[in-house]
Amino acid sequence: MQTRTDSAITRDRFHIGDRQLRLPEPGAVSISRGWSWAEYELFLAQMGDRAGFRAAFDRGVLEIVSPSINHEEVKRLLGRLVELLAEAENRPYRVLGSATWKKRSAERGIEHDDCFYIQNERLVRGKQIIDLDAGEPPPDLAIEIDVYSSSKQRDDIFATMGVPEIWRFRQNSVFVLKLESDEYVPSEQSLAFPWFSACEPERFLTMARSNSLVEVTEYYQYFLDRELSKLDPIGHARRKQYVAYRRIVKPAMGDAADRAIARLALTDKGEAEAIAILSYSQRVRDLPKDERAEAIARLLKNATELA
Repeated sequence: MQTRTDSAITRDRFHIGDRQLRLPEPGAVSISRGWSWAEYELFLAQMGDRAGFRAAFDRGVLEIVSPSINHEEVKRLLGRLVELLAEAENRPYRVLGSATWKKRSAERGIEHDDCFYIQNERLVRGKQIIDLDAGEPPPDLAIEIDVYSSSKQRDDIFATMGVPEIWRFRQNSVFVLKLESDEYVPSEQSLAFPWFSACEPERFLTMARSNSLVEVTEYYQYFLDRELSKLDPIGHARRKQYVAYRRIVKPAMGDAADRAIARLALTDKGEAEAIAILSYSQRVRDLPKDERAEAIARLLKNATELA
């Protein structure tokens, strides 16, 4: 197929050569056939970071979606839950939203509603270009919202990309799906968070629609903390000690705190115990700001002497 090189986007249409594709209204979908890979890339280049549209390409078929308000709200709520889960574990994660993912070798491309690197966050940390054709990992978890059309029609594209887990909202229900033998099947647990039940995203969404997001966030922070404490009391306590150290002691003392930790870790006291000593005491947190640094310095001095 001869590729047209003259292209432009007006207010409601994408023009390329003598063809045009009407851009959908909010909440609608536009599907057009007979497009080459080069034309798909021209479309992406013309759209740039323009908000309000998601594109999918599957071997000549170009689908353009214009999300509704409901679509965007559900996407953001489910994304917030993923963030809460990672933060409850004190686990690094990277949010890449509706970034474009392409596999030229398969002539397929997609923009998720939201996507996250969790298990593979370290492999892509700081990277501005992630090349799936070069074998770099796809997002670990993607969110798909079916408000006006079925994302199931896009599953072949997701499978080609190798995305291992999808949270799909459809007809007021949330389904956790995992990739098995190039197909997505329902799962009772999240792959990224194996201790987390697949029924919880829907419960979170229901609560968030009848309460403020602040209230629901506070409840789920408590709920997730309690669940993790049940599963691994010692490990969870140590994670909380480290978070307290990082948030309270480290900003006040900088590298000196790290040096004290290193010295203590070399003694018969473990690193977790060292962190507990440095982070100790709710009273430090309750002190006025101008007294807090001095109190932390005393704790640091005592901890260093113990080493």
